[in-house]
Amino acid sequence: MSGVRQIQRPCRLPFVDAWLEDESLYSWCSRHHRLTPHVTRSTGMALFGVPSAAKSKYTIANLPYFEKVTDGRLGTSHEILRTRTPMGAYMSLIERSSNWRESGRLPFSRWAGMKIGALCSLRYCEACHRQHRSMFGTGLWRMAHQLPGVAVCGEHFVGLREVTHHGQTWVLPGDCPDTGLHVTKSRELEVLTGVATAATLIFQSAHLDVEFLKVRATAVLCDVYGAIDAKHLDPVRVQKDWESSNLAGWLNREAPRLICCARGWILDMLRGRSSVSNPMRWALLAGYLKELGFAAPDTLFSPPEELAGQMDFWDDIEQIPPKVVQAFVCSGSCIEVAHRLGVAAITVRRWKRRRPALALLCKSWTRASSTPPAQIVKALETPGDRSQMSCISPASPT
Repeated sequence: MSGVRQIQRPCRLPFVDAWLEDESLYSWCSRHHRLTPHVTRSTGMALFGVPSAAKSKYTIANLPYFEKVTDGRLGTSHEILRTRTPMGAYMSLIERSSNWRESGRLPFSRWAGMKIGALCSLRYCEACHRQHRSMFGTGLWRMAHQLPGVAVCGEHFVGLREVTHHGQTWVLPGDCPDTGLHVTKSRELEVLTGVATAATLIFQSAHLDVEFLKVRATAVLCDVYGAIDAKHLDPVRVQKDWESSNLAGWLNREAPRLICCARGWILDMLRGRSSVSNPMRWALLAGYLKELGFAAPDTLFSPPEELAGQMDFWDDIEQIPPKVVQAFVCSGSCIEVAHRLGVAAITVRRWKRRRPALALLCKSWTRASSTPPAQIVKALETPGDRSQMSCISPASPT
């Protein structure tokens, strides 16, 4: 007869500390270990009924045991897994076919079988660490820093420090040797901050429909490359643009063995050839699209009902809003217009296609026009822009 469960019955802990900020489950366990006379394996037995529990830094399988010994004071097994381990990001992307969504609980067997598919490392921000030491007298492993794809602190905008030690230990920041993730350019920091934002949005989402995400991301790329559907996207061109990005350059330098970004990974994911339930892939894709000005992370991961207003900015009124006209007149690209109006660049491109007047105005960005700007603006602000613009034609390039 097997069973640690039959031999080791859950015994309530003599004390249960509260969570500190957004610390992870592993962080809480490491702090608890510091306050007890137990050795590493004894702490694993006391908390999870598993002596080797400290081996896992992302999640620990026997959470029902942990819920019993803490008397539920830290939350249910499901709540802890969802909000205090990076597995919460994976749970956001699990397919709808999973029965646990209806019951609200994830079966024990599913916890043990989940695969991270990413480098398993502990990460922390030096600035946050100093604050925690000052406030609590101890360091913490923050959830915001453990999410798949996160390499910078979203509060202090600095690269994180990484501990890749895989031994069976309960440790806190500063206990083990670590290395800094090097962010050498301001553009890299900006891009990695976008990835961190996307990772947080994924983690905080109750459920993301991966099929809808695929459709939305594919639509963005089709608009960018002028393709009618995913089948007509040129994989060579998409890969070439990815390889020339700041994000790809940083990954090649700092994480060259990251298999989730193998050659052709973007279209492979969107076409269903590789896993779409890996949150790191989606966070990196969102960061890449933001780097190029194609779409912001909140646009990619927002529920459909929240996007309707932005995608159809003025479809229900007869004339183009003056602020939109002004943005087109004062800008030199779709990305600049999007920045001025606070919308995604893909939205601006959609406006161009729907409004010939705006499309004609965009031509003045790259070549001179025989029509004075004031006349263009007047025509744009007049209802029925198709007829008004029929008499305005751009000059032939000299």
